[in-house]
Amino acid sequence: MFLWWGPDLVQIFNDAYSPSLGFGGRRAHALGAKGREFWTDIWEAIGPQIDQVLTTGEATWHEDQYLPIERNGRLEDVWWTYSYSPVRGGDAVAGVLVVCQETTSRVRMLAEREQLLAAERAAHAEAAAANKAKSEFLAVMSHELRTPLNAIGGHAQLIELGVHGPVTPDQLTALERIQRSQRHLLGLINGVLNYAKIDAGVVLYAIADVHVDETLSTCEALTAPQARAKQLDLRYVHCDGRLTVRADEEKLQQIVFNLLSNAIKFTSAGGRVTLDCTVTSSHAIAVRVQDTGHGIPADEIERVFQPFVQIDSKLTRSSEGTGLGLAISRELARGMGGDLVAQSEPGVGSTFTLTLPRD
Repeated sequence: MFLWWGPDLVQIFNDAYSPSLGFGGRRAHALGAKGREFWTDIWEAIGPQIDQVLTTGEATWHEDQYLPIERNGRLEDVWWTYSYSPVRGGDAVAGVLVVCQETTSRVRMLAEREQLLAAERAAHAEAAAANKAKSEFLAVMSHELRTPLNAIGGHAQLIELGVHGPVTPDQLTALERIQRSQRHLLGLINGVLNYAKIDAGVVLYAIADVHVDETLSTCEALTAPQARAKQLDLRYVHCDGRLTVRADEEKLQQIVFNLLSNAIKFTSAGGRVTLDCTVTSSHAIAVRVQDTGHGIPADEIERVFQPFVQIDSKLTRSSEGTGLGLAISRELARGMGGDLVAQSEPGVGSTFTLTLPRD
């Protein structure tokens, strides 16, 4: 608390105000000094405020007022919150009482927070713009690459059919390799295009009641040849035929097919891949794909759901891909109101669980 008193505005203040003056000669000479002579550094700002109280006899309030003052031997940036109240001597206003608090630390903290928030807005906007540009680039490039690849496949088929003349057995073998590579590369590009669509948020979902057993049976049939080729035991534990789930049937099939294909890809000959489904306690359907493959370290599990990530190149060198399958599958699952998670133990195998709502 601080009091300016009399015509000369002589200063009187309590001990709690003293630290605001800093240390040194200024603090030592403050008590009893004349206000106009003592506060020359800020009188231009506070003088009119004091005169207003003396003239009108009405109190004023000032919040986080910037008043840099000379203290501790230098000019310091200081903010104050204070009130000016008239103190009467008889019928006239004889002085001004100041109740004040220095708010410098709070103002600076708020300013730093605002700067940080502004930087984070700016960062999010920059990331969003970069992400949009990336998605657009991937989509355009995927479209551009698919056109010549389809042409390669078409011309190879025409040659294989003998349209351009007789084909020798060695040429047929070469054409088969060309077409196999063309299909593989086209599959990779389609994966990139699908991810670009999901990343850009332009995927549409046709949600309906889907019979789970029918869809899983289809996925099992489609991947059975792959399992036989690798001498794997592919088992499907059939669901109740009446069981339905709220999903986009095509996207549900895409997810399960991808999970089965991955399990087959990373399970060595003689291993086992199991597909089953259960009703969870939260009234959802859980579709599980279990394998006896290489397994994934605990600290790497979440990374397999990131785009363009493949865990341990030694395990994936014989199984080329973009590393988009699981990223796409999780986004599709979440787009249908569900989720896709994994549990794994190196050397034992992995379990991928897809959950979707029943209604």
